Amino acid sequence: MPRTSSELTQRESYQTALLGCAVTVLVELAGMLVDHRFYRSWLLVAFDLAHAVQAAILGVVLWRFGRSWSVRTCDWLIVALALPFLVTTWVPQHAVIEHGRLVEPFLAHNFLLLGLAFLAPSSLRLTLGLIALTVLQGIAMWLPVRAVAQLPWREPFFTLLFATIAVALVASRHRQRRLGAQLASAASRADDLARRTALVLAFRDQANSPLQTLEIGLSTLEHRLPEQSTILRSLRAALQRLTNIHRTLGSVDIKTRADDALTPDLEGELSKLRHPGGDNGNGTRRRR
Repeated sequence: MPRTSSELTQRESYQTALLGCAVTVLVELAGMLVDHRFYRSWLLVAFDLAHAVQAAILGVVLWRFGRSWSVRTCDWLIVALALPFLVTTWVPQHAVIEHGRLVEPFLAHNFLLLGLAFLAPSSLRLTLGLIALTVLQGIAMWLPVRAVAQLPWREPFFTLLFATIAVALVASRHRQRRLGAQLASAASRADDLARRTALVLAFRDQANSPLQTLEIGLSTLEHRLPEQSTILRSLRAALQRLTNIHRTLGSVDIKTRADDALTPDLEGELSKLRHPGGDNGNGTRRRR
């Protein structure tokens, strides 16, 4: 299960790109039937089929090998899926301009804007660029088309409204992604601090018996060798400092859940302390 923010972002980008491939295939297969019925254009049907095949191939490749792809690669895959839709929204309208009629000329743009909002790349700039390109393409189509055909009164303002909604949804989703990444990073730091705390408490428990042994041994030396008072006072001061540190650690307590599994590698840490020169655990030292 991914815990770091980068792992969460990569997994979400992978899932978004995979869903984008599936949606593109379904939309283009449905578009083949609509385009053939309303526009009688086999060229447009062939383009829809080519786009569906492209999305299917990218989806299969992504499913087999894309789990380790970078976030940027998944984002550009979404761009590769979105750009051909701009062609399928432009060509049909010009195919019927000669007849002086249009079939909801900006409906495809509105659906494309909503699709970009829900299947947005992780890059905010890239998503806003796709939305702006879609709007500009719609305006560029609206200007020449209105001179030769009767356009609905609501256009292009209705498309601009859809673009505003798409930008709002993308901004909200980007904020949720950022908060999710921050929460994942905070959870990772909390787990690390909890493990370090558990390790310190384990050292405290392990030090309890040696301190008692030192206390008994030093008291025996003070009784038997009173003439070594200078050395014994130094030992007593050092032992007192260790005892104070142990008492300070004794006041520390943490609450852990049963599923945290905060089990420190105490033996490994103690081995490092016993062999600071680099004992690798099997009695040999590592070469420098």
